[in-house]
Amino acid sequence: MKLDIQTSISLIFMVYFVLHGAIWGVLKDQKNQQVNIWAGSGIVSGFSVVISANFGLVSEFMFYYLAPFLMVVGNLGRLYALRMYLDSSQSKYHLFNLICAVIYMSISGYMFETNCSLSSLMILYFSYWVIGCFDYVLVGVQIYKQYRYIGGLLLIIAGTVFCGSLGQRAVAIYGGWGSPDIYGVGWDQGLMIFGQILAVTLSNMGFLQIFLAIKEDKNLKMQSALAKSEERSDYLAEYGQKLQVLVNEREEMIRQLILSNKSAGMGALAASFAHELNQPLGAIRLNAQLMENQLGFMQANPLKARETIEAVIQDNKRASEIIRKLRNMFANPESSDFKFFELSQLVIDTIDLVRNKAKQSQVDIEVDLQSQISVRGDVTQLQQVVLNLLNNALDALIESKKQVKKLSVSLMLAEGQINLSISDTADGISDDIKDSVFQLFKSNKASGMGVGLWLSQTVVNSHGGLITFETSEGVGTRFTVHLPL
Repeated sequence: MKLDIQTSISLIFMVYFVLHGAIWGVLKDQKNQQVNIWAGSGIVSGFSVVISANFGLVSEFMFYYLAPFLMVVGNLGRLYALRMYLDSSQSKYHLFNLICAVIYMSISGYMFETNCSLSSLMILYFSYWVIGCFDYVLVGVQIYKQYRYIGGLLLIIAGTVFCGSLGQRAVAIYGGWGSPDIYGVGWDQGLMIFGQILAVTLSNMGFLQIFLAIKEDKNLKMQSALAKSEERSDYLAEYGQKLQVLVNEREEMIRQLILSNKSAGMGALAASFAHELNQPLGAIRLNAQLMENQLGFMQANPLKARETIEAVIQDNKRASEIIRKLRNMFANPESSDFKFFELSQLVIDTIDLVRNKAKQSQVDIEVDLQSQISVRGDVTQLQQVVLNLLNNALDALIESKKQVKKLSVSLMLAEGQINLSISDTADGISDDIKDSVFQLFKSNKASGMGVGLWLSQTVVNSHGGLITFETSEGVGTRFTVHLPL
């Protein structure tokens, strides 16, 4: 087989330049550093081939130093790019290749400076490349083990062909039947050129196959992750809807409990209200009969008639006020309506509802309310809280055997919040039930439902507040509602 130098240069250079350049052109849109390193290193190796093949036409510095340096850089770059596919640390392989390259360049430079023969330099050159190219086999094995890609097998074959074709060239020169020139004419040169073309082609095919396979796997994983994310998003949306239904049901349950608890509390006050309403209604009836009699005998005194009418009007207002308070207590709004209102007026109205019960039970009510304290919340819910605490205090005082029974209500601003305190001088809460006073369906009353305090705590918490209590056996109890301004 006879090949001239120009043909050798053209074949090997075109393989390096065209294949690596084609890969860069196809994958440049990926803007991938690994692709740039692979393609750039291959092109650098191609220019090394051109310089090496022009022995005698280029300077000795370019032939003995620049050309080998460019080939070493190109080969190290391609191996570095291949090892970027691997997950495990590759530093030991990079370090080994770099040390071998430095040793080779140092020995080659020494041999050139000491005027060693060209044959010796070529034997060293091809022997080094047998070692340098064996790493293609190693990296191919690692990639195949990790990914099971056919590209790993192609790299193994490419590395084997590199080592075989370059090794036979070193043996041929050493045996004396091969040309000592790097691209000298001879059968061993032809075999090396064929091996170089095949190995470079296989290595490029392997690199490209691995790159595209990894990209495809990433796309599949991304699509799978996206599908799972969409599935998770649909599940969360469905779960959110179910959760909202539960929240709505809880709010409705609380609303119904408020109305039920309110009805139970008001039932205990029904007799008192009937008695209280009976007084203004009876006065209205008597005054109306008096006017009727006077008109019947035509003895109506205009001044007396006016006084009688004013008394009727006042008694009517009193009855209307009682009815208004009752209607407000039994109001059933469609939904929670948070708005600003005067909390002190709400407390006064609620105290009026229990005042007659307190009077009948000989309970003194002390009131200390700071005026013009506005709060944002649901009027009906907060009024129920106040009514629950007042009723609990009254019930505790009624059951107490103490002679002096006092219920105190205070409302004031302190430390940036609203504090509403309701305290009694009853017997206090026993230690065995202190920890469960706010639990649902827990009550120390024989006729209690165990809803009032739990419901009060729930309402106060929903308003961003807190309800606390202090108690001492034999002294009394104080509940305090803390609400934000």
